[in-house]
Amino acid sequence: MRLVGASRHAICSAWQTLPPTALDRIDRALARIEAAVAARDARYARLIERHETLRNRMAEAIAALDAVLEREAR
Repeated sequence: MRLVGASRHAICSAWQTLPPTALDRIDRALARIEAAVAARDARYARLIERHETLRNRMAEAIAALDAVLEREAR
């Protein structure tokens, strides 16, 4: 059966006023999942940034120690 004109509009309007359905719950669940993924990605980005900072500081510290050892060896 094909809905035409006013009948189709009436059904669409009625559909929009229905109480929460399984599709609504799925949409909310997807929104929660997407929010969790975004939060995880933000934490991961901060972790990468902290790791890079630590690596740079360690490289500087090792270079400074190498310089001290080289001076002491002379």
